[in-house]
Amino acid sequence: MRNEEKLVKLREMGNRVTESPDHWIGGYPDGDNAEVYCRTCCEKNIKHLMNGFHPPLPVQKEEALLPLSDEDKEEIHFTPPFVDGGWSSEYDGLPMCASCSAPLTGTLTDEGIANEIAHYLKCEDNGVVISSERNAWDLITLISNAGSQYSNDIGKILEKVSFQ
Repeated sequence: MRNEEKLVKLREMGNRVTESPDHWIGGYPDGDNAEVYCRTCCEKNIKHLMNGFHPPLPVQKEEALLPLSDEDKEEIHFTPPFVDGGWSSEYDGLPMCASCSAPLTGTLTDEGIANEIAHYLKCEDNGVVISSERNAWDLITLISNAGSQYSNDIGKILEKVSFQ
């Protein structure tokens, strides 16, 4: 399959993936928790805060929630957290919810493009196997964000692409 044909197939598959607007917790005690979420997970994590716990970290189980300090609880009492965002932001990696990994709207920074290109160029052994619409979305998001200065690298990546 030629690279142009692979690109058409990637777009067809990737366009079936639904992106959600990115959100974050506004009014987070002591500033920002630096995470972005789909709206559902953002609302769920605000409930954790309102119940006296920090939202779980991406690698943390919900059963191991860390309690808020008394100062944070007091701050939440006077300034409740809220769902913020809802528009597209820039990311240093693929835009996805910190809780459920759902795809989010957003663009890649130059660093994000470089990181993703490096990731795909490292796929030496098995190539870049596209086995799901989500895999296609990941790659098409990179390709859509990469400018013409990356066309050689994108071509090398497309050479490695196979579909399962």
